[in-house]
Amino acid sequence: MKNIISIVIFGVTLLTFCTITSASSPYAKIDVYYNGQLYPGITTPKPVLAIGEPFTLRFDVTSYQKCYLSVKLTTIDTQDLEIISGPCKEINEYVGQNIGQNETISYEWEVVPTDNWAGGSIPLDFVYQFDELGAGGDIIAKGRFTAAYITVTEEYYNGESVKVSEPEASDRPATASGFMVPITVCMLLLAGVCRRRI
Repeated sequence: MKNIISIVIFGVTLLTFCTITSASSPYAKIDVYYNGQLYPGITTPKPVLAIGEPFTLRFDVTSYQKCYLSVKLTTIDTQDLEIISGPCKEINEYVGQNIGQNETISYEWEVVPTDNWAGGSIPLDFVYQFDELGAGGDIIAKGRFTAAYITVTEEYYNGESVKVSEPEASDRPATASGFMVPITVCMLLLAGVCRRRI
C-alpha cells in the first residue's frame, strides 16, 4: 500500500512540473523570441541589461481552435519596466482579438528596464487567456510563464550591445533543472521504503 502511495505522489509531482514549465498545450503553442532569437521549450533568456537598455520580446501564438485571445506582459511592479512600443503601452495591460483555428498571431514589444530594480533581477511574465467566442464565453485555457529573467545593472545604457545567456547547443530536448530534484527525492524515498521491507 505504501508503494502505491509513493508511486501516486511521484506521478502527481511529475505532472505538476510538466504543466508549469510548458508553453504548449492542447489548445495552443507559444514561441518566444528575445531580440529575434527563438528560445524553444522551457529555455528562458537571462539578459544582463543597463538601465534604459532596450530589448524586444516577440510571442508567436498559434491557436488550435477559433476563440478570443487576450495577452499581456506583467512583472512585480508596473514601474520596473517601460514599454517603448508594442500592442499595448503599459505593463499589465491586456490586449485581445479573435484568432482562428491554426492561425498564428505575433505580439512584439520593445521594453526597457528602469532604475526601479537597479542592481537586482526581475522576471517579466507573459500572461495569456483563450475564451470561447460570444458574449460571456467560458475560459478555454489560461496561463503565464516567465518570458525573460532580467538582471538590471546600476549603469545607464550608452548604446552597446545586449549581453544574453545563450541556450546551450545540444541534440537533447530541453529539460527543467528543477525537475531533477523532485525525481531524486522521490527515488531516494522509494529506495528507503523498499530497503526497509527487505
